Amino acid sequence: MDGIIMNNSNQQLTLYYPCAIQILDQFVQTISVEFWIQNPINEKWNLLPCKNGDSSISGYIYAIAPRIMVYTNEEYPSIEDFLRAKKEEGVDYPIRHKRTYLTVKGAASHKLFWAWTNPQTNKIERIHWHPLAIKAKASEDDRTDYSNITPVKIVNGKLITLEKDNLPSNRAAFSEFIADREENLRLALEAMKSPNPDAALELLAIMEEISKDCFYASWIMGNGYNLESILKSWNGTSNVSYGSGEITHQQLALMRVLCELSQGWWFWDEDKDTGVIFQS
Repeated sequence: MDGIIMNNSNQQLTLYYPCAIQILDQFVQTISVEFWIQNPINEKWNLLPCKNGDSSISGYIYAIAPRIMVYTNEEYPSIEDFLRAKKEEGVDYPIRHKRTYLTVKGAASHKLFWAWTNPQTNKIERIHWHPLAIKAKASEDDRTDYSNITPVKIVNGKLITLEKDNLPSNRAAFSEFIADREENLRLALEAMKSPNPDAALELLAIMEEISKDCFYASWIMGNGYNLESILKSWNGTSNVSYGSGEITHQQLALMRVLCELSQGWWFWDEDKDTGVIFQS
């Protein structure tokens, strides 16, 4: 019989996603949540089913007041029993979507949604947090046109359409690409060193954005030290030249706030050379 020792070294991730539900004629922003645990038998990640009482929407579990789940049911009396039963199953990397948050507060702060509408009836079929999570076209036996995907925000329970050409910046450190899922997981575990991991990830996204804009590379050598030095000497108002471009005062101000919230900074791991690491 396989032995499983459950302790603090067992990797666990709780992933939160912003989503919206319709209650009568009102739209309400809520949060879907996934509970993942790494199986020590095969080192793969398993998605834990939630207790009875939570509700499922579009394949996800949501709760208007998310809470920590205690896993028990008749089939698997304990998490150890669950992991033994799943010893041949699981995925290598659980973070699949760019808009994945590590805290309830992070997911709740997300204000931009994508409405999936039926142009023939103008009926809203589904609302999701990211357009890439919505299937691009209907199946052969479903003639609904899914091409009309519109960005919206929720104001007083109503959907307000946003112009696609003038959307607010929506930075994310995670990637949608399958090839990047290993890096998504590594960054999440790094960010969890911070008391505010979502702020740490947004900080990383801005630092990468600056490197791309000014050096055409997602992380130029010395980027962490360079930006740290620039921020320390910044006068608080002006843009700053960097490489072949410049860092805007908005980017600098937001980096300063996110640095304080996350209580750390990102640097390249010069010892292992595996990528950026978070240091408090």
